[in-house]
Amino acid sequence: MNTIAIRIIFILLISASISCSEDDSVRVPDLTGAWTLESVNGGILDINIEFTTSEVVWDFDTVNQEVIIQNNVQETDGRMAYAGLPSGKYTYQLKKLEQSLILFINETQIGFIKIENDILLIDTGISLDGFLTRYRKL
Repeated sequence: MNTIAIRIIFILLISASISCSEDDSVRVPDLTGAWTLESVNGGILDINIEFTTSEVVWDFDTVNQEVIIQNNVQETDGRMAYAGLPSGKYTYQLKKLEQSLILFINETQIGFIKIENDILLIDTGISLDGFLTRYRKL
């Protein structure tokens, strides 16, 4: 009798583990190419800062995992605080966290990313005073 009970329990445990398994794969979007900063929204003051096409461009090289940033916003422009990183060449990584992807530039977390059509959204992930940055593919 003990052998039958052990077999039943074993079968139930195997069945439960198979039925509970999840597909934890996260689709990695194609970042390849140039993206122009359109807007930054959020923060404690609920700001809405807009940028013109090509004022700030992030150009991703997915083969070498590098991004070249061209930031043409002037230091004296009040929007500079929201324009992101200065012009330069940086390394980047995408790391999975549950069903999300996090963008790191030079090993610094930038935010959670999502691409819908030709729009790249980067969310700092801070619920009350974080920022949502919107880029459009060029």
